[in-house]
Amino acid sequence: MNTIKTIFQYRELLGNLAMRSLKIRFARTLLGLLWVLIQPLLYLVIFILLFKQFLNIDTGDIPYPLFALTGMATWNFFTYQVMHGAMGLIEFQSIITKVYFPKIIIHLSKTVVALIDFLILLTFCLILMIYYGFPLSLNILLLPFFLIIGMYCALTIALTVSILTIRYRDLQYLVQYLLNLFLWITPVAYPSTIIPESWRWIYYLNPIAGVVDGIRWCVLGMETALVNFIPAFVVSFLLFLGSFFYFKKSEMKIVDYI
Repeated sequence: MNTIKTIFQYRELLGNLAMRSLKIRFARTLLGLLWVLIQPLLYLVIFILLFKQFLNIDTGDIPYPLFALTGMATWNFFTYQVMHGAMGLIEFQSIITKVYFPKIIIHLSKTVVALIDFLILLTFCLILMIYYGFPLSLNILLLPFFLIIGMYCALTIALTVSILTIRYRDLQYLVQYLLNLFLWITPVAYPSTIIPESWRWIYYLNPIAGVVDGIRWCVLGMETALVNFIPAFVVSFLLFLGSFFYFKKSEMKIVDYI
């Protein structure tokens, strides 16, 4: 509760850091916010060619571009927080060494930027839904719940890695490689139903898998067993608590490491 109160007290700084990240990201670019769409759309083309045309992945009544795009929007929401949060302490080291503020504000500012990216992709997805004549599910009302779980998943990694990366800079590259691997074992481009049911409980120990399915359930109304979301919630929350306490314990030593 004290942490939430402290974050609220520093809400203006949170907004300023998020705005700074956005300005740096799109500074001197010709396309600006369009870059948020370009990478996911390139992946979408690859997924359509590989999974839909070549492997003939079945997504039922849901048009494959909608299926894959909701997966990419969720995956980008997760990976942006992990990659940029992991480097957040190094990025803002000039501020950290001069002014005290709760360092988790840096990571939450990355969450704000990731959420903006997600909403842009979601808007594009809604436009595609109109094009396909595909109805929006009333489950959309529960979308914030799954975004919060996705935030827990991302912060679990970002908080821990950001502390370790101060001392071991090679970790930033390792995290990037692992994320590229996890993309293919997460139901971004294919439905989780292709996993044998007897193995699915292990598959959902990857909490972001449950988040991807959950957001598809919210946006597209895709049928899925609600019990699949339980591991995503429990695992992500428990891992987040451990990561958060490790981060808080190490926070006072950050300036020394930098």
